[in-house]
Amino acid sequence: MSSQQFYLLGESVSSAKDITIDATLDLDQLRQLVAAYFAIVDPNGIGFQTEDDCLSDVSDVLAAKGPVAIAIDGHAVREPGGPRGLPFVGNYFEVYPDHLGNHQRLFDQYGPIFKTTNLGRTTYQTNDPQISAVVFAESDFFSKIINDAHPLSALKTPSAGVFLGDTDTPEWKAAHKFLPPALGPKAVRHYAPTMQRAVEDSFKVFDALDEQEEAWNVYQYMLKLGSQAVGELTLGIDFKHFTSPDAPVHEMVHSIAELLSLNKKVTSKGDWYGMLPFGDPQRLRNLKARIEEMVDESIQNAERAGISDLPLQDAALLSSNMVDYALRATDNKGEKLPKSSLVWALVVATAAGFTTTSSLLSWLIYGLVTYPGMQERLLQELIDNDITEDTELTAEMTEKLLFQDKYIKEMQRRHNPSFQPGRTAKVDLILPGGYKIPKDAVIIPALHHIHNNPHLWDNPARFNPDRWDTPEVKVRHKAAYIPFAMGPRMCIGFNFALQEVKVFLPKLIYRYHFSREGDGPIEYDPMFQLIRPNNLLAMRLTWSPPHDYQNRPVAVLGAGVLGRRIGCIWASAGYNVHLRDPSPDQLSASIAYIQENVAAYATKTGRSPGKAHAFTDLKEAVSTAWLIIEAVPEKLPLKIATFAELSALTPTDSILASNSSSYKTSEMLDRVPETVKPRILNMHYYMPPQCMLVELMTDGFTSEDIFPFLVERCRAGATSPYVARKQSTGFIFNRLWAAVKREVLTILSEGVSVPEEVDAMWEEMFITGRVKPCEMMDNVGLDTVAFIEQHYIHERGLPADKTVDYLTKNYLDQGKLGSKCPLGGLFPPASTTTNTNKRLLVLDIGLASSTAASSISTPAGHILSLTPTPNNTQPQTLLTNQLLPDGITFSPTTNRIYWTCMGVPNHPDGAIYSSTLDGKDIRSLLPKGTLNTPKQITLDPTTQQLYFCDREGCSVYRCNLDGSNLTALVSRHHRKTKENGISEARDWCVGITVAPRWNKFYWTQKGPSKSGQGRIFCASLDTDPIEGDEEGQCILSGLPEPIDLEVDEERGELYWTDRGELPLGNSLNRVKLDEEGVPVSGEKVEVLVRNLREAIGVSLDRENGDFYLTDLGGCVYRWNRDERKKVKLYEEDGRAFTGVVCV
Repeated sequence: MSSQQFYLLGESVSSAKDITIDATLDLDQLRQLVAAYFAIVDPNGIGFQTEDDCLSDVSDVLAAKGPVAIAIDGHAVREPGGPRGLPFVGNYFEVYPDHLGNHQRLFDQYGPIFKTTNLGRTTYQTNDPQISAVVFAESDFFSKIINDAHPLSALKTPSAGVFLGDTDTPEWKAAHKFLPPALGPKAVRHYAPTMQRAVEDSFKVFDALDEQEEAWNVYQYMLKLGSQAVGELTLGIDFKHFTSPDAPVHEMVHSIAELLSLNKKVTSKGDWYGMLPFGDPQRLRNLKARIEEMVDESIQNAERAGISDLPLQDAALLSSNMVDYALRATDNKGEKLPKSSLVWALVVATAAGFTTTSSLLSWLIYGLVTYPGMQERLLQELIDNDITEDTELTAEMTEKLLFQDKYIKEMQRRHNPSFQPGRTAKVDLILPGGYKIPKDAVIIPALHHIHNNPHLWDNPARFNPDRWDTPEVKVRHKAAYIPFAMGPRMCIGFNFALQEVKVFLPKLIYRYHFSREGDGPIEYDPMFQLIRPNNLLAMRLTWSPPHDYQNRPVAVLGAGVLGRRIGCIWASAGYNVHLRDPSPDQLSASIAYIQENVAAYATKTGRSPGKAHAFTDLKEAVSTAWLIIEAVPEKLPLKIATFAELSALTPTDSILASNSSSYKTSEMLDRVPETVKPRILNMHYYMPPQCMLVELMTDGFTSEDIFPFLVERCRAGATSPYVARKQSTGFIFNRLWAAVKREVLTILSEGVSVPEEVDAMWEEMFITGRVKPCEMMDNVGLDTVAFIEQHYIHERGLPADKTVDYLTKNYLDQGKLGSKCPLGGLFPPASTTTNTNKRLLVLDIGLASSTAASSISTPAGHILSLTPTPNNTQPQTLLTNQLLPDGITFSPTTNRIYWTCMGVPNHPDGAIYSSTLDGKDIRSLLPKGTLNTPKQITLDPTTQQLYFCDREGCSVYRCNLDGSNLTALVSRHHRKTKENGISEARDWCVGITVAPRWNKFYWTQKGPSKSGQGRIFCASLDTDPIEGDEEGQCILSGLPEPIDLEVDEERGELYWTDRGELPLGNSLNRVKLDEEGVPVSGEKVEVLVRNLREAIGVSLDRENGDFYLTDLGGCVYRWNRDERKKVKLYEEDGRAFTGVVCV
């Protein structure tokens, strides 16, 4: 045995200690021996040296003359640096109020650990993961000991065991035996239904705020939401936070939030302040007592309800909440959580649960409104996983949301709510890097600064969820990302918190698209225990069509070959067009092109063409436009500059579009304000008039409601619009064409074929044979497609993730093999509930026929019969030469159909007819001259009487099946316009349905076209004649333009089509009815089906819940309310469908 003296480099040689050393030790063993003598936390960093040399061998250390110096990681030991501070207050004003920013400044100045003193209280902060891992490891060096320097000192409650108590106490051991089972992954999974119910209950409040167009403070409502679920799951208390938008925060929640704020104030001002018998310190003590009373009351309520003991794991899975669990849970010795610990263990579970969740949720919404594309990617992932608003979320489902997981992780990295988990030194010790820490010192791993440390994270200020897929992040230091701390005293409820946000976030994302109100800096409260965005105001992003767009021009920037054709399309749709180009020659050529060709384009639109005007000045060209389409050269800097100018020069309600074929609009937003981004999109044309396709695509921010609006406007210009469901370089067709080009060139390069044969085969297969790629795959069979593709993968080394793996996961594993399979394939199967014996009788009004443009009085309408299945054969024509047929119904009793013919509008020549189902034995029930413009018609199945509306007659009538006993039930026709005696459009009666259950009939008054003045009325079947504008009960108003009606008495639901303006028009809608047959109080209209093309008819097959819909665009659809899918059954150019009935 030998002896040597050692001292810490940086301290006096006189402090050297004699250490007896076994000469057989190796260097690592010697380091461990020396570390034990000097309380050096990490022996691996120890180095030995003399004044002259570094000693790398034990024998050299033993042979050294004089004391041997100990270096730590190459450094002398030293006190952590820090600012000098002022007398008495110390560094208080250097840290507060912006402690996050000031702490970062101190890290930049003093390195990975620094010391500050605030009003006599000293703490240490570190942003180093190695030091943090040491600090969080309960060991001989550090533990959670809440002394006077600890940030939780004012809240210390030893009986709590968790969070507010010291480690290794009896209370801590009891709490960590009984609480983890109730907060583990298995237990948390069965809390999901309660969490989902809490967020769904909040919808009525957020919907109300949306209707009021009010911005709301995100944290305040996330506090309500997070605590609502936590209250039920920990204490069994319904906090009633979402009974109304202004419902107060429950006393428990308010008290806990105030408690955390007071604790921060008290502990930041020194030990003396916390001892004051008045002010904030006394208020804090009073709140603790009140919170204890409320939790104790909850426990007593649970005890009175009666409970039975259960083993720990069973109790965790069977208990309804944590109070229930804590009272039931029994260990293998028959012991329970002591009553002395029960109250504050539940306080901690409640407080930590909702404060963390509400703060994190607030930051997650901040991310949605701040970082481009996040909402769209999160929503798309829900769609890709077949998650809808009605989906009951489970832990298994949320685990599949991989991007959501990355998004949450990145948010906790960039904006972690928790920031000051402190640990206390148990001895004087030396940290890695040589930092001396005295006994009882409190050191705080600064989570925010660790997570944003540029030495640990590439470009940490950039919010990038995809970084979590990179190798660098996957091999990071274990303490580089610790949102819930780490070690034995890490957050015990982290599973609960993550499960809650993973249920809440998808529900909010699917239902709402958020936007931010204002663009100032986000503020946080430095005197609160967690970091939360205090002044973040959000609102549901709503969009309305440009004001008076019908009378405003469309502007096209760039008068080249494609720009002039785009202008011609919009002129043919009836809009004036402003062409802007810096070249007068280009402008002249473009105006000439439009003048020469617009009439030919307009033959497809049926509209009177607008005028084209030339501009060289951008401001003049766009100042009044409702739609601006840039078609400037494909140079990205030019497009970026163009959209920057348009942001400043265009009307605030205008839509800005790019015709770029190679750039996404998201690449053009560098200089665009946040408020403008939601009205920008790609609008890519090909080469009109030969190809009339146009593709629409989001910029990552585009309001969802813009797309159905523009789809309708594009169709009015005789183009065929297609919407890309996410951002995609090459949109839809160009990606398809790129794949074809690559494969054709490969075939040619390998000498497999020659261009003439490739083109001939293509023409035979895809042009003459009209083969469609997706339909062909379904017909071949997706299992066969996957088998063939697998061969290519093996032979060519191709990736399988987006071909075979995609088919396997989304179709084959679910038994969807294609058209040969009852489950369908890429396309849904024909509805298994549809009765093939049923037929649809559909009216073609005749307005799309060749004769309609020249003479509306020429009978060109048809009654058609078709089978209600997709891809059916051509419909059978039952009757021709009908004068504007509009409404149709069927009587099983007489086995006859009844239909209306409007006649020429504003002439009293409407009529009602009937025939057998095959169109024979036609009878005139009410001949021409009896009515003005009869519209929709229905049958009262009880009395076998017909009810119908007369539009220009402003009336609702009833008659027998033979036309006798004609009675005017409603007459609005007393009021005429002064100029020509024609009835006012707001009085026009259109749709009709009957509900014998409530002894009521319902009718629509559509109002002027697209006016938003539509109404739905009801009255008793026994009513005396209703005359005058305001008679009858108006049950819904302010509708875009309601048309046809259906009522389901058994389910208590009223349905109607609406052909009004988007976003609520061209739709099928529903409202719930109460026991009186009127809308349930506070019930919101639900839009069920969108994107119809001038919606008219609706017919309900009550046997299976199928709705059949028609529109003037020549389409017939089926929508099943259980499957909630719209299927196009039939489409034909030259048709304009009105009434429909299922027989």
